[in-house]
Amino acid sequence: MIIPAILETDFKTLAAKVLALPAEAEWVQIDIGDGHFAPLTTRFTPDDLAQLPGRFKLELHLMVEQPEEILPDWLAVGDRFLIHPESTEHLAEI
Repeated sequence: MIIPAILETDFKTLAAKVLALPAEAEWVQIDIGDGHFAPLTTRFTPDDLAQLPGRFKLELHLMVEQPEEILPDWLAVGDRFLIHPESTEHLAEI
């Protein structure tokens, strides 16, 4: 299975790229950044992602320091999560 990954900072551009994905795509990976752990700063919210077409499963790549602090906010919209072990001291709890 190939999962397309989208790295965008604003929701309008992100949504346009998601809508342009081929019909056979089942999953899409969306990168979430805090501007510290990774240079990307995401300017969309979990509520924004809830507006995406429901035909995709969402894999959210949390490129953030201390992902345990934001993970609860994103749980409602993500189907699978990726975090970096070096981004947290609480890997076992996550």
